Amino acid sequence: MFGRRKFFSFLLCSMILGSFGALKVGDYDLRLDHIDYCDRNVKQRFLSNMRVEKLNRTHFTYSGFVDTLVDIDENTKVRAHVLLKQTNGRFSTVIDVKYKACDILSTFTLEIMESVFEHCNTTFECPMKRWTCEMKKWIVNVNFQNIPALPYGDYRLDWYGLRRLSLAKEETLFCIRIYGSVHPKYKHRPQGNISKNYNVTALMSQI
Repeated sequence: MFGRRKFFSFLLCSMILGSFGALKVGDYDLRLDHIDYCDRNVKQRFLSNMRVEKLNRTHFTYSGFVDTLVDIDENTKVRAHVLLKQTNGRFSTVIDVKYKACDILSTFTLEIMESVFEHCNTTFECPMKRWTCEMKKWIVNVNFQNIPALPYGDYRLDWYGLRRLSLAKEETLFCIRIYGSVHPKYKHRPQGNISKNYNVTALMSQI
């Protein structure tokens, strides 16, 4: 039987192949361009007072305040809406999934979460109580895990934090919009697990 992580990875891969068929995918670098909010009028902020600075040719540092806003438990979910830019300039959906927050964080962003929590002098555990941290010059880590090969191109990710209410209703806590692109891996770069080869080029928005 599939483990939870293998199942999520298999599901994402099936969605991608189902959407793009024979479109070429393969070993790649992911470059992040900028981060913003889906709606700047939202009063609650998952990230605030954000400042990103270049550390060296390949790394950036992040300073700012992080607030999960609520306890991360069985009632919180994450929705990931991934869109690919088409030749006409419009974005079309590649993946649109929603799972319990702990499942998503542990399956795809475990290394990132551990890096963030270590920077804040604590240990990442999920579920967790509402958590806040003032981060100072955290070296940006975007080493996702269990991500299948993606079609090359320009992407937009809308990352929603959701809380389940009564009567099957849900409340949107926040929505972060991330722009980036997927490129073929340069031949002179060492080969390895594609989840370890993310390259941040610029994080421009000041949130």
